[in-house]
Amino acid sequence: MGIIVGWDYNADCTGIHFCLPSCIRSIPVMDQKMDVMDALKTSWEMTRGHGWPIFFIGLLAVPIFIAGLIVLFFGVIIAMMWISAAFAVIYHRCV
Repeated sequence: MGIIVGWDYNADCTGIHFCLPSCIRSIPVMDQKMDVMDALKTSWEMTRGHGWPIFFIGLLAVPIFIAGLIVLFFGVIIAMMWISAAFAVIYHRCV
């Protein structure tokens, strides 16, 4: 049991480690007309040193999304707009 729990924790940490730098990968595609691989490289380089703010924005996005679900699904549209705007602000700060 401990081996499985330890593996799950390591898998989660690895997933977070690889998801955080690529969280703004779609914005350079739209903003700078990059292809996907260049956008991933750019996103990885741009987010270096900004890991904690990105992590906390991601944590804050979860209760905002849940609150949007509680407001009969119309709130999800507003919540997703807010979350997208928050990641756009992070992109703007990294540029």
